[in-house]
Amino acid sequence: MKYLSISIDVKADEVEELEAIIEGYGCLACVISSSTDESSAEEIYETAPGEVRLWLTNKLIAYFAIDQNIIGLGEQLSAFDPDISQRMSFEYVELDSSDNESSFLSVNKIIGNKLHIKPKKSKPQIKPETDLYILYLDPGLAFGSGEHPTTELCLEWLTDQQLRGKNALDYGCGSGILGIAASLLGASSVCVDYDQQALVATEQNAAFNELTKNELTVMHSSKLGLEEHRHSFDVILANILAKPLIDLSDMMVNLLAPGGKIVLSGILEEQADWVAESYKELRFGKTLVKQGWARLEAEKVEQNLRL
Repeated sequence: MKYLSISIDVKADEVEELEAIIEGYGCLACVISSSTDESSAEEIYETAPGEVRLWLTNKLIAYFAIDQNIIGLGEQLSAFDPDISQRMSFEYVELDSSDNESSFLSVNKIIGNKLHIKPKKSKPQIKPETDLYILYLDPGLAFGSGEHPTTELCLEWLTDQQLRGKNALDYGCGSGILGIAASLLGASSVCVDYDQQALVATEQNAAFNELTKNELTVMHSSKLGLEEHRHSFDVILANILAKPLIDLSDMMVNLLAPGGKIVLSGILEEQADWVAESYKELRFGKTLVKQGWARLEAEKVEQNLRL
């Protein structure tokens, strides 16, 4: 699909204001990357909690629909910096499904006839009449657009569950897509990640989907206390990688409530048995595979408690 792309070289302290100006003209997505070559990339700023990590110099790329009315945008950008045209370029770009940017723009997916994933920019002012739960998403700089097979496998599993009244943990939440989906489907979710960018993206996406703090909580992984949260979660979703899943197995099993279910993904098909071996106290169900990626599902029977 073809889009209008506007690229601007920006300093770190300009990003927020320029992004706000551009978003006011209906851009579908803003992507931020380093404006330097990888071989000479500058060090990234150390960030305080709640800040998004940026390079010293950045390239802000905004994507617009071809028919989007952006009359007045140039004038506003020039008011911000009269010389901004010297560091700005326009072009029409064709993005296919293999492009990272494309996943931000074109994700429009119905999962299990229950959940509809749509881009944040498509949210109307008036709530649409539909039987589907609509999840509006902007991944930002975090993983999780709904397009990757592992994310889709986890979302499909969620739509098959009865989640109302359940406590869910999304460990390695990225954009927050799994935890937000669980909350929309009735669970009270906790989204956890070690990456500050992921926590910011999750908080923003949760707010945009009008979830309250009771419906979804975001926390750094260091705040997830084992004693405080032991046996707390009826559902755990861990869509990360094989090695972390193995390293975290003791903690995951302890966090899972008796009778609770855990979904392990982000692993290749040939890694499935290797990961399952670290969770041998749990009772495993069917392993599903999509495009070479696997999803494991297991249940914690009451007598299988790690002390």
